[in-house]
Amino acid sequence: MARQTGSNEFEGTIGPVTGYKMRGRYYLRMKSSLDRKTVLTDKRFFKTRENAKWFAEAQKIAKEVYQELSPLQRDRRKVWYPLRNKAQQMVKKKLSREEIIRDLRKEFTIR
Repeated sequence: MARQTGSNEFEGTIGPVTGYKMRGRYYLRMKSSLDRKTVLTDKRFFKTRENAKWFAEAQKIAKEVYQELSPLQRDRRKVWYPLRNKAQQMVKKKLSREEIIRDLRKEFTIR
């Protein structure tokens, strides 16, 4: 990622180069040669697909438990992130959905 300087700063794409603005500064980057089809089909990306599947499942489970909490208990930093992270660990250990939900409820539900 290169930073743009001078008076010719731009946002958009010209050929393989994309210009964008982030936090008030302008940057340039090259387009990636990687595309969706490659990630979804190439055997080199098996682990990427596997991790994405775990992450998606953990998100769904954590969301279910999080929504059961009262609005006063919901705090992204103190509750959501630890809840999601714990769900991810449990999904990777191949625990059943019911076991994960039960354990998360036990740990994160304030009575």
